[in-house]
Amino acid sequence: MSILDISAAIIAIRQFNEDVETFAMDLLAYRHLGLAASQKVTIAEQVILLDRLWATQMFWKSGQVKRVIQSIEAGEGRILAVCGALRDHSLETSPAEVTAAAKRLLPIAMGHFGTDESERRYSPYSFATKYLHWTTRRHFPIMDSRARLAIFQLIQGKDDWPRIERESPGPEDYPLWIDFYSQLIRSLTAEDRENLLAIDYDTQPRDQRCESTLLRVLDKVFYWWGSTEPGADS
Repeated sequence: MSILDISAAIIAIRQFNEDVETFAMDLLAYRHLGLAASQKVTIAEQVILLDRLWATQMFWKSGQVKRVIQSIEAGEGRILAVCGALRDHSLETSPAEVTAAAKRLLPIAMGHFGTDESERRYSPYSFATKYLHWTTRRHFPIMDSRARLAIFQLIQGKDDWPRIERESPGPEDYPLWIDFYSQLIRSLTAEDRENLLAIDYDTQPRDQRCESTLLRVLDKVFYWWGSTEPGADS
């Protein structure tokens, strides 16, 4: 039996898609980031868009946005190669493969590629998971305070699930996120998966519909649940 209340998840998906502002943000990310993006969209545009859309707070560190852009530009080939080597269902069936990929790619997306140790003190972890998520939408879970709060509350009292903490200790806890989503997806029946994907598609505006991955739909659920709680930021 899944830890996820499917009925409640369906309500969250519907509310996410029917909220004009939230759905527009999601649609912008879909159109301009990752494999769905036009080749004319530059990495700089992608980084700026993602940072501004989801308020990832990189402005607190002077020069960080530029460092991230330069890092991703330099490491783009590695990102594409590593993501291309992952199978569609790796998150579900081989989470260790996704963890290994994340360990290679998170430093690039955090702006550490080609920098020395003194420049790696700041790690925009939430931004990096968002950037990696949108590369394929099926392998890398998004870590932000909204999802963290929702998942933390979901696993309380359930010792057989990865121990996601209320506060982020930093990038070192990302393997727990991968393990959580892998276990969650495995716990869903074929009917549950079909229902979640169908309600996501059906509740999108008719002339703006896009095919979501299961991971993308689950992220909508936890983002929406977390956004209804006080004190949750991106």
